[in-house]
Amino acid sequence: MQGRWVLKMNLRMLQRWIAFLISLWLFHSCFTLGQEQHIAETNLCALILHPKQFNKKRVRTRARVESAVIEGGTWLEDDSCKEGGVKLSVPESIRSRPEEHPDFRALDDAIRLQGNIGTVGKRITATFVGEFTSHSERPKRVLTLEKVEDLDVKIEKPEH
Repeated sequence: MQGRWVLKMNLRMLQRWIAFLISLWLFHSCFTLGQEQHIAETNLCALILHPKQFNKKRVRTRARVESAVIEGGTWLEDDSCKEGGVKLSVPESIRSRPEEHPDFRALDDAIRLQGNIGTVGKRITATFVGEFTSHSERPKRVLTLEKVEDLDVKIEKPEH
């Protein structure tokens, strides 16, 4: 009789632990899902003019890419905003495994393999998603890339 009571208690304890772990997992899943969905939709000028408002936030912005591959550095620019650009930083986790990130690979191919190397003679625009950070030193504004959407590449024909 006492053995059955111990078995029932162990079974109840196990059920409580399982219910607790499932609740914990559901709470974590909901919390993480809510964080991933919150991306501030903005334009590049707003990032440049109001960097503190967007500092350390995930953003989505449409921009033109400027890259001097040999000198290093890729920048996001907007013709309607004359106050400068935002440096595009590609994390090593994406750069080292481009096959797992076809959106980045397409951007990298557009910069390096289509037409001239870099962005001379071509116009590359896309929507960029990533974490924006503002710094007091250079580069003052940085977007750490997570995803590239709606990539558009136009090769400009040389004028004769």
